[in-house]
Amino acid sequence: MLEDDKKLARLLGSIPSLGMPVGVFVDSIAGGLVRVDFGEGPVPIVSAGLFEPLPGESVRVLRSSVGTVLLGPSAPRSSIGTVTATGTPKLTVDTSAGSKQLPYLTAYTPVVSDVVLIDWASGGVVVGKITSSPSGSYTPPPAPEPEEQTVEFRAFDSGSYRAGSWWTDDVWVSSTNTGCYFYRGIADTIPDSAVIISVEIYLLEFYNEFPGSLARFGLHNLSSKSSAPSIDSAASVPAGSGWRSLPKSIGNQLKTGSARGVGGTEDGYHKFRSVRSNPDSGKLRIKWRA
Repeated sequence: MLEDDKKLARLLGSIPSLGMPVGVFVDSIAGGLVRVDFGEGPVPIVSAGLFEPLPGESVRVLRSSVGTVLLGPSAPRSSIGTVTATGTPKLTVDTSAGSKQLPYLTAYTPVVSDVVLIDWASGGVVVGKITSSPSGSYTPPPAPEPEEQTVEFRAFDSGSYRAGSWWTDDVWVSSTNTGCYFYRGIADTIPDSAVIISVEIYLLEFYNEFPGSLARFGLHNLSSKSSAPSIDSAASVPAGSGWRSLPKSIGNQLKTGSARGVGGTEDGYHKFRSVRSNPDSGKLRIKWRA
């Protein structure tokens, strides 16, 4: 083996056998090769880059079982810079890769603080002044829509108040009866900041003195059958059995705890099943999003 071949083999052996090591660009040589120094002296390798790095610049090299190839600068180089000092034949430009001494086109008269365009494909030549650094065109994707959640709350108790006492577990609604459903955990489950989308109640009516007449349900503030109930914010709902829509304002008060439950107030004469007879009676279904 010739002495030069031995030297080349030694230099190539100084490069990790597999990986993407960083070296210093030296220059270009004949045959489409470039020379990179990895600390043991210049090594001739093939360049895969579209343009030549600057002498002394840090470069990235791909080393694999099939050979060693120069990929290009080890760090991205911005095509925008700012003139910090003028001179001939080179001026000083502050770039994202640091301060560089670069030649410039004769048609451009450099002035300190000029924002300039750099053509790295030509070896790093200042083309001329631009009006300003272009702002990034990246637009972040829109935030995902808050996920809707639907939660059902079964009443744990029910009853009717008449003449100073709670006398039945069924929910009676009439001129002399106020019926109520009692719940737990609504305010603990739905955040105060939640947007209420809909509120429904599941009613099981077994008596209506005036068939087809509407019932009226609103809010009470009792946690149990402890005292006389007062129904506020009442709204009319169709009589009969099944899911019935309530105003979103009812959900807004239940989520904050300013109201505790739902009850019926005077409008006709209606009777609804108790929670004891059917655990779904009086169940609330609230849809909301954060």
